Amino acid sequence: MDGPRETVVFCSESIRKRSTNQQVRKEERTVRIYHFLGYDGRNVVIILAQGEIDVRAAAQQVNLQRITPENELACIQLKPREDQLNLVASNADSLIHATKEITSKPFGIFAEDRMVGFILFDNEIYNDGYYWILRFMIDEKYQGKGYAKLAIKEVISKLKERTDCKQIRVSHVPHNRVANALYKKSGFQETGEFEDNGDIILSYYLK
Repeated sequence: MDGPRETVVFCSESIRKRSTNQQVRKEERTVRIYHFLGYDGRNVVIILAQGEIDVRAAAQQVNLQRITPENELACIQLKPREDQLNLVASNADSLIHATKEITSKPFGIFAEDRMVGFILFDNEIYNDGYYWILRFMIDEKYQGKGYAKLAIKEVISKLKERTDCKQIRVSHVPHNRVANALYKKSGFQETGEFEDNGDIILSYYLK
């Protein structure tokens, strides 16, 4: 194949700011957005190089619902990509872990009526004085749609209601650069501290 392959990529926040035929770089390939037709609050409509119309759903909001016996199996069936299996624990393991963490509660991350991910976080202050996000994942089928950042935002919103919540903490394995970038974009900062196993600790400071 001669030259880089031309494809169209979608980002719900930035695509509305891009103009016709704007060139961007992504993963060493040239990406060309040929024409942006419109955004109706739910879908982004773009026209491809060949004149084909493409409609792509934009993540708008998520809600957190407690994991119950009724939706537990759906939660367990969620899984990350194959290359992410060493970055997060399975949801089955996380649900067992939740029973041992008396301050934390497990939630499904829902986009409309679909469970797209899982998050386990403190609903009461932990004995170290912080609120922690302990487990967090988005199913492989729903990654890249903005659900992860929306879920973090929802957790922050819920914990802001706690008068004793001054910091929300989270940790990740050192080589998980995607998680690190996600948390920083969501307002977390590296603390310079590490878990006993070497995981990097980040903190969100509530005002």
